[in-house]
Amino acid sequence: MRSPRWALPAALAVLLLVAMAMTNPDRHAFATAYADRLNRDVTAHSGLSGPFGELLGGLTQNALEGALAAQARRQNYLVASVYTVPMSGPDLRALGLLGHFITLQEPSMR
Repeated sequence: MRSPRWALPAALAVLLLVAMAMTNPDRHAFATAYADRLNRDVTAHSGLSGPFGELLGGLTQNALEGALAAQARRQNYLVASVYTVPMSGPDLRALGLLGHFITLQEPSMR
């Protein structure tokens, strides 16, 4: 007996959805990823490098992670999440998908 033609595509779709749900990043992953990014941006724009830049980044990492985790609003869609961090101008919005983040909207840094 042959399987219906839709059986393989349906099984692959289910496997993809399960993988997406299992790798949907949580609030802690969001806070860590964006704290890392902010630290890199600040270090690059300030011209600090070497041991002093690393020391400054290490000191601010936990504070940034805590602030981002506390302020971020998460909309969980099971296979992906949208994170919004309220800002005075445009909010920071990011899509968490497959263990990674895609910035949807960035605040202006003026």
